[in-house]
Amino acid sequence: MTLKTVIIAASGHGKVVLDVLQQNENIEITGFIDDNSNLHGKRVDGIHIIGDFSMVSNIIDKIDRGIVAIGDNHIRAEFFKKMQDVGLQPITAIHPDAVIARTAKIGNGTIVAANAVINPSAEIGENCIINTGAIIDHDNCIADHVHISPGANLAGNVSVGKYSHIGIGASIINGIIIGQNVTVGAGAVVTKDVTDNAVVAGVPAKIIKYKK
Repeated sequence: MTLKTVIIAASGHGKVVLDVLQQNENIEITGFIDDNSNLHGKRVDGIHIIGDFSMVSNIIDKIDRGIVAIGDNHIRAEFFKKMQDVGLQPITAIHPDAVIARTAKIGNGTIVAANAVINPSAEIGENCIINTGAIIDHDNCIADHVHISPGANLAGNVSVGKYSHIGIGASIINGIIIGQNVTVGAGAVVTKDVTDNAVVAGVPAKIIKYKK
């Protein structure tokens, strides 16, 4: 069965999601949905931008699945809910060059990009981004709407709360708990637990501010 799928947001990340989905012969891309009216009628990598989100209701009987291609965790979560509210179920996108352990669990609507590694007993929530070359080691618990950036390395037994963003090339040592809505800066090395809403950076990582 071929699943006709729309990608919500014709963004740079949308190109990555498109590439991952096109690796699967059982997925047919119907088009992009984007609220930027300047993009309507144009194409991204050959795929038509259909219109804004209101179009989903108009074509719901012609599509099977959707996926949100937005890097901002909170905005991605909003559209993930809106998509399901109109009856469009999420699809999970896993690149064939990703390495997924047999006992790992991956939630609906999550993308796992090329060369990412998810090791045994790791659990990834819904609507997450596990970006290019990220490593999620054994027994990690990644909550919903999290973004693990390219090249980030999470050692074993790490926990990451909802809406958190682990920056490109960051490293988190074994057993660390990252709270909700946390930002870990690019290249940071996290050696201590991080509380909710904190922004941390540096080697070793230190709190530089809290989000309002």
